[in-house]
Amino acid sequence: MTKKKLIQLLVDLDLRPSRKLGQNFLIDKNILDIIVGHAATAATGNFIEIGAGTGVLTERLAALGRVTAIEYDNRLAEYLQNRFSRNDQVTIVHKDAVRLDYDQLADGPYDCIANLPYAASTAILGRLLATANRPAFILVLLQREMAERLTAEPRSKAYGSLTVRLRLCYDVKIVKQVSANVFWPRPEVDSSLVAMQLRDDAADCDLSRRLSALTRLAFSQRRKKLPGVLARHYHPSTVADTFDRFGIDADVRADALPIAGYRQLAETLPAPEQHSTDSDTQE
Repeated sequence: MTKKKLIQLLVDLDLRPSRKLGQNFLIDKNILDIIVGHAATAATGNFIEIGAGTGVLTERLAALGRVTAIEYDNRLAEYLQNRFSRNDQVTIVHKDAVRLDYDQLADGPYDCIANLPYAASTAILGRLLATANRPAFILVLLQREMAERLTAEPRSKAYGSLTVRLRLCYDVKIVKQVSANVFWPRPEVDSSLVAMQLRDDAADCDLSRRLSALTRLAFSQRRKKLPGVLARHYHPSTVADTFDRFGIDADVRADALPIAGYRQLAETLPAPEQHSTDSDTQE
């Protein structure tokens, strides 16, 4: 959809784009074609689209398979219901993507395609990671800073809890850097198109919960020695034995431990809340 047509549609809907909802609409056909091209390589033929907006991508995805399109905005959801009322390939879900139960929404294997609102991207990705039935493939437009976090390596400022949790489930790569000029209204920052393929050895739900607790504790004090940080929430002797067992440097800090090291710790250490002392505090 061109900028001119988009603006006219929003006028007709009496809708002013909301910065709070991250309503920056894609108006560049070349980027749309790239997204659809990558989506076409997905194997499931069953898509969940988060943030369907005006349905431009929805329509293209429906040519590839079944689409469950999620839209939070009242007027856009109503518009989408009318637009796709006769398309059996499309189901519109008028709900908040941050609060959805994706295990109930998805029936069998599926892929997730999204232009994620910047403010909600961390919460939505965390929600998808917490599901038992994770997307086989995720393709998302993200704020460039967020994309750098997801692909960061140890000893970098961007490396953090979400980096570790996501990469123990998905192989992640930046497909294309995307200028802010391809959206209207134009956001203040550039974006990246990021592809994520579910790993064969992806952490299961129980391990993911342990990883979430462990990495949140670790990165709450990222520049302190990791054994000391963890010893406040796990038995100190258990922490010391685990580091020794896997040959992990006792002087390592959270932002220097490789992703594989976090998996070793999460698979071995018990849940932290079961071993906190009365003097422990949540970081």
